[in-house]
Order: sequence, then C-alpha cells, then structure tokens
Amino acid sequence: MASGWNSIRHDSTKLKNQPLTAQTLKQDADMLSYLYRIAHEFERHHGASPNLLYLGYHHFDQLRDALPDLDSTAILKSLDMELILQRDIPHPRVAWSPLSTKAV
Repeated sequence: MASGWNSIRHDSTKLKNQPLTAQTLKQDADMLSYLYRIAHEFERHHGASPNLLYLGYHHFDQLRDALPDLDSTAILKSLDMELILQRDIPHPRVAWSPLSTKAV
C-alpha cells in the first residue's frame, strides 16, 4: 500500500484546537478508516495501489477535519493519490488509472 497511508494513520490521532462533538470525532475517524479500508481492499483485489480518490465535497471536509495539522496539499501528497471532487458522489471510492497527471 502507498506509504502515505502510514503517516495519515498516525496523524489521525491528533485533535483540532476547536470544540468537537463525539459525533464529529466519530465521523472523522470513520472517514479515515473507510478510506484506508477501501484502498487496502482495492490493492488486495487488484495487486496495485489505487492512484485516484473520488470524494464528494462533504467527504473532503471530513478528511480535512480528521487531519487538522495538514493543509489540503499535504493531505493529497500523503495520500499519494489524485483527488477527484464531485458533488454527486454518495460514497468515497478509489480507482487506478494509467493516465496520471502527476509529474514523474
């Protein structure tokens, strides 16, 4: 799996310097757990790490809330995936594409 996931799992234990509710903390942890699980399942099933992450705007907000010490650019770099944001994505999903816009 992409090495970025290890650093994200460690960073997910850090809390924001804002009042948080139990529900907010659970949603943030659930988002990280869900993304880790679908990336791991994808890699196990396909033999390659995903390089695309499809998220709705709300999901991306949850991801940023789960990683308060990282800005959006750092989160994407840590994920080692390209992000595709769309309004109508009901659930986050991952994929692999041979066409990458990342610099080699």
